[in-house]
Amino acid sequence: MNKVSERIKTYFKNFEEANNLYSPDLLESLVSLPLVGAYPSGDVQAIRKEDYLAGTIESGEYLKTLDY
Repeated sequence: MNKVSERIKTYFKNFEEANNLYSPDLLESLVSLPLVGAYPSGDVQAIRKEDYLAGTIESGEYLKTLDY
């Protein structure tokens, strides 16, 4: 059985934290091209890094409006 390295664990921990904060500044160093976006409609497409990072802000703002 392969073990996951501490480097990989740290990467995903940092990625999760940056996503949960909707912080493009924290995410920028954690993502690279090509990026693939998946949408609830089932559409999948390659997206620019800049668009992905900008989308994190929009996602955070939208989710804050939901009553959950």
